[in-house]
Amino acid sequence: MLTNTPRRGPGRAAWCALAALGAACLAGAAWAAPTANEVLRRALDLSAEVNDYTAQVQVRSSFAGAPDEIPTFTVYFKRPDKVSIKSKSLVIVPRDAFTFGNLSKRIEEDAEIILVGTKTVNGVPLYTLKIKPKEQDEQGRVLVTIDGGRWTIQRMEVVEGQQTHLTLDWQHTLVGGRYWMPSIITCRAPNVPRADGGKGAEATITLTGYRVNTGLSDALFQSSGG
Repeated sequence: MLTNTPRRGPGRAAWCALAALGAACLAGAAWAAPTANEVLRRALDLSAEVNDYTAQVQVRSSFAGAPDEIPTFTVYFKRPDKVSIKSKSLVIVPRDAFTFGNLSKRIEEDAEIILVGTKTVNGVPLYTLKIKPKEQDEQGRVLVTIDGGRWTIQRMEVVEGQQTHLTLDWQHTLVGGRYWMPSIITCRAPNVPRADGGKGAEATITLTGYRVNTGLSDALFQSSGG
């Protein structure tokens, strides 16, 4: 004999499971990887707080024509991309090392920005972007890796075809409890001629004694063509 018994809805355990599943889905949406433009914008917004800075710089270098160690010198930076170096010795270092990678200028050149890699290191997401002018082919591009915890630039690679011409690696320090500034920058140029006839050079740049947003005058940069 069949009896018509009322159906019962999901039990308490079932509702709890559904609620947990819904919360997990919402959390997954909230932590979804940002787009390439969002990553770049966060990095630009962070560095945009620095209008100018002054720092003491020490360089250890194997670049051809440069001494192994350069006495401490002073670097001045002012937005958008002015750089002035006051040194008694020859200084050969990439300009981008002192301009936060010059990202703002690169994207002003009608660049195409693509998120090409995401990974997590010690719980911190790292995002790798490919930046290249839209009118060029794949031969010329810049790869930028950005720390998704602090939104600082961690690495930049200038690539042409299959060759990497320049790599910059950044470490940062917090200045004044507010500004993440480069503390150690390692520059590698694998195709630069060496004094011994080989190729490949490296420089380690250490920056200390920061003074940020002091209102540097444009006149300071005129003599260096900043």
